[in-house]
Amino acid sequence: MKLDTTYLGLGTGMMGEPRAACWAVTELPREDFTLTWQKMLTHGIAAIGSTIRVELDIQVVRAAQMDGRPPSAG
Repeated sequence: MKLDTTYLGLGTGMMGEPRAACWAVTELPREDFTLTWQKMLTHGIAAIGSTIRVELDIQVVRAAQMDGRPPSAG
């Protein structure tokens, strides 16, 4: 599976912790999950498409040190 990923950059959280953020998106065929049925509306229009769109909004946070000091860079 391929994820189209966008790096959103680095930042600092409310407690001074370093953060990195990215966003990713992919589409999965319903048939991969044995979801092959489609509900048809009047005039033969499909109410459910053949793919599922998955979007991920991700933030990575460096854990604080056990002594309570903010983590050092690197």
